[in-house]
Amino acid sequence: MEMRVSDVDGNDWMEAFDEWQREVLRGLLVACNATPPDAYLAAVHSGVAAGAAKARLHLRVLEASEPGQPLTVEEAVAQLRAARGPEGFDLLEVLANRELQGPGSSRSTRHVQLALPGGEAGEYSAGDHMEVMGNNDAGLVKAALQRLGLNGSERVEWRSNQEGGSGSARSLGGMQQLSLVLTSATVLTWLVDLAAVPTKRSVSLLAEGCGCPPEAAKLRQLATEEGYKEKVLGTRLTLVELLSQFQSVSMSLEQLANLLPRMGPRYYSISSSPLARPGTCSISVGRVSFTTPSGRQHKGAASATIGDTPVGGKLLACVRQLSSNFRLPKDPATPVIMVGPGTGVAPMMGFLQERAALAAQGAKLGPAHLFFGCRSAAEDFIYRAELESYLASGVLSGLHVACSRDGPTKVYAQDLILQEGPALWGLFEAGAHVYVCGDARRMAPDVRNAFKDMAQVCGGRNASAAESWMGGLLETKRYLEDVWAG
Repeated sequence: MEMRVSDVDGNDWMEAFDEWQREVLRGLLVACNATPPDAYLAAVHSGVAAGAAKARLHLRVLEASEPGQPLTVEEAVAQLRAARGPEGFDLLEVLANRELQGPGSSRSTRHVQLALPGGEAGEYSAGDHMEVMGNNDAGLVKAALQRLGLNGSERVEWRSNQEGGSGSARSLGGMQQLSLVLTSATVLTWLVDLAAVPTKRSVSLLAEGCGCPPEAAKLRQLATEEGYKEKVLGTRLTLVELLSQFQSVSMSLEQLANLLPRMGPRYYSISSSPLARPGTCSISVGRVSFTTPSGRQHKGAASATIGDTPVGGKLLACVRQLSSNFRLPKDPATPVIMVGPGTGVAPMMGFLQERAALAAQGAKLGPAHLFFGCRSAAEDFIYRAELESYLASGVLSGLHVACSRDGPTKVYAQDLILQEGPALWGLFEAGAHVYVCGDARRMAPDVRNAFKDMAQVCGGRNASAAESWMGGLLETKRYLEDVWAG
């Protein structure tokens, strides 16, 4: 078998993996001269990877004569949580929801404080994540219902186990078999991602099921590499938008749901410490909103929901306790260096809250430097008042802010690291720990390179020795990253 390469940031990487997996399984069967069960052969022949049938979304619209009252969202969440245990999602009350961007900014970043449930489900440490389950915009749901010929009140039976669908193991579902009755509107709001761009294989399946030869031919053209890239992926068409162009394609609710990825949670670094405010936690959320090339106003499934939920409202969320070492040193006297541009400052706010709480308890704090990056001090220097207060109180020893668009040349956090090299090098010699949070594509590699350059300039190392020095920091867990590609 040859090795395959796929871009995990692409729209169809799971499809590429499934295709490769089918080839591997076929090869193993031939090599072992094995005869698989008929059900498995049917699954492979139809292009479905082994085991995928277990991950399908099982939906059935009930007949008028069948019993069953649809559950409210609160009732459904309660049943799912009981089945999944402490790891299940819960409806958490919003205690605060305020804008962090300046008045002149065209963007939105919200500081949201949530009440946590009691017991194990509400436990967390500074540096952990909060999982928030998004839901589809009302306009997307309305368009889907209209295309399916539904009014939103139809009773739908959902047979839930631990089905994830499209690789999302954290989608809504229980650890055991459940049968829940929901409305069709609830199903389309919470269970599938209507804003997702359909995969190339999904477009091919639409072509195969299209009974109109001219429309089938157009769909087959859209399923080609060039047609898909230009007219589907390039324009960010949703499945419902695509179906609206091909009215001859017959589609049921279950069929639509299984051509879409499951609605999965979005992960946000917690920006608070339980030492400061027990029973609550906060997150910092940048709103995702833009107009697609097709003219649709796209809203982030989670970020828009979070931003629009008022105080007293509830978000479907849960704490995700990390198994990583992204934690403050056990000894508060250990120097720390934090790098968190934009919303990457969120976990650093939790660390600073923790340091303030420890200081109030009489702990001796070591030096702490924060490198923050934004576009403009007047617009998106988020948490400015809090950070300056930490600096004044001594919880923060150095606050280094790079405003990339305020001067004649762009300045980023990594540039300030080099400028502060001599002082930082002294902290490293005293055992400093480094924490980096934010963009994994450019920022994180650039920051790592800035520290290696500092090792050469301030530590007298050559390039090879600086690389080894960085490797030692990583191996001893003194250089820690919480980064994402987006």
